[in-house]
Amino acid sequence: MHMSTNQFDPHNFIMGITPDFLAEFLKKEYAIDFNVMKDEKAEDTAERFITGIKNNTSRDQIFVDLEYINDVSSPRHIDTILTCATRARKKIDEKDYAKCKKDDERAMWWYMHHRDIFDQYTERNDLEDLSGAKEIILPNKCTKKSVVSSVVYILLMKK
Repeated sequence: MHMSTNQFDPHNFIMGITPDFLAEFLKKEYAIDFNVMKDEKAEDTAERFITGIKNNTSRDQIFVDLEYINDVSSPRHIDTILTCATRARKKIDEKDYAKCKKDDERAMWWYMHHRDIFDQYTERNDLEDLSGAKEIILPNKCTKKSVVSSVVYILLMKK
């Protein structure tokens, strides 16, 4: 199940991803080569990406996947995915993960490298959106103060 919550603009999303990451995504997920051009403007890279897949039979699925990734590319989602992975004792290539400079890239990294964790989280997130209930996943190292702060924040958000 995948439920989009906003209007998705693939051009803007693609502009937030480095060309190296875009090339890895297309190669790993679709066996499509995407040439990385040094010093290319983000807008030009996005346009080249979109034009390059225009006639590909996987074009629609690529855009669906990009929207799926975009839906969880905020700091809150990324932190929660990381917490879920830690609790599941997933081995994370920290050196590779550290290459991600933005949350868009971090979300794409989880999608490409740990799809099981990514899918589990997004399914739970979609169910929460549908039901209106929210599960709170607390960090492994939480203090009494941080738990109380989280509860107070949630109660204030309900008003």
